[in-house]
Amino acid sequence: GNLYASGRSTIYMVPSTGGEGKVLQTRVNGTNGIAFSKDGTILWSANNQNGTIYRIEINPDGTVKGFAEWLKDPKLLGIDGIQLDTAGNIWGVANRRNALVAITPDKKIIDVAVNDNKGSLEFPASMVFVGKTIYIANTDGATGANSPRQPGVGPSIAKVEVGIEGLPLPP
Repeated sequence: GNLYASGRSTIYMVPSTGGEGKVLQTRVNGTNGIAFSKDGTILWSANNQNGTIYRIEINPDGTVKGFAEWLKDPKLLGIDGIQLDTAGNIWGVANRRNALVAITPDKKIIDVAVNDNKGSLEFPASMVFVGKTIYIANTDGATGANSPRQPGVGPSIAKVEVGIEGLPLPP
């Protein structure tokens, strides 16, 4: 029942009882997306500045048990809006490559959808699972594979069928 939020290299936790948020973890520079494991014991954090995924073990009381860099790869530059699926894969959009990626539990990065600046992914910034479909918000910023941003579609939503269910929030 706790609420977790990320921003500016810090992850915060607001207890289910309400009140002021507490610093849960620092040193997650560029954190821009968090997601929980199915059982709620692992909090994953994406660093979009350097393409890193952090693994944060969570105690039953909501505090940090362990913190480690789990994976760092140039293919993950701009990783944003991470979500998990029912098989334990981490999904995210790598906006500097206009890519939707799946990362397997054994750290294999799979490009599910990638395009230049003439495709449905144009500087993707966030994503959400709805069943076996991922909806991706694009900002169409002129960066990385989306530069120059011409022809550009402007802010938009892309839809990608992925064939696996997204993970619901933990109990």
